[in-house]
Amino acid sequence: MKILSLDTSSERIVMGYVDEERGISSDLNVTSGNKHSVVLMNIVDSFLKAMNVKLEDVDLFGCGMGPGFFTALRVGIATVKSFAFVLKKKIIGVPSTDLIAMNLPMDGKILVVVYARRDHFYVSLYEKKDGTIKRLTPHHFHDRIRLIRYIDDLSKEGNIYLSGSGIPHVMDELKSREKVRILDESAWYGSGMNLNKLVLMYHESGENLYDALSFLPLYVQKPFVILKDEGEVEV
Repeated sequence: MKILSLDTSSERIVMGYVDEERGISSDLNVTSGNKHSVVLMNIVDSFLKAMNVKLEDVDLFGCGMGPGFFTALRVGIATVKSFAFVLKKKIIGVPSTDLIAMNLPMDGKILVVVYARRDHFYVSLYEKKDGTIKRLTPHHFHDRIRLIRYIDDLSKEGNIYLSGSGIPHVMDELKSREKVRILDESAWYGSGMNLNKLVLMYHESGENLYDALSFLPLYVQKPFVILKDEGEVEV
């Protein structure tokens, strides 16, 4: 089976490819800033050519489903949905925070903190053991004050590792906490290698399988333009 996967939930475009029959895999991680919609198709095309495979040869698609930047996330999801629809293939959805949790290099608990906007964060707690991850909580949406309190509460139970794009926004407040361990910056984003691993894992377990019409982003909160109109965030 040939599997092509991508995630565009952050400033980084993450791609993975697995050919189970040939026993090969490859990945690509490209930082494109806010230009996902401009560069994504060229990157997909170049990646497939490097793998010597045509899009119509792909048997299954994988896609990061968020949470993350709304606009960037929708670019990747719309692209994969269009591929799957035209080719009549299925999609494995992968929560984008799973990719970051996989970066923990040892067993332990890791809190993934993804920056949303205006001092708000997507947060999810995981435990990693023997190379696999288990999400311990639903995805939450916290402001800075609630996030710091949550991290302090978690650290009372033992060491807690932190990773994700939200780290620079809270690092100064947390770096002196004895039981709060911040992973290196290289571990703050997902990777194509982890995307390959998780898509294969979910495919084997039969989880998170969608068709093109049923596959939707994982939205933890409403878009900020709606929250602003409803007076739920300060701008």
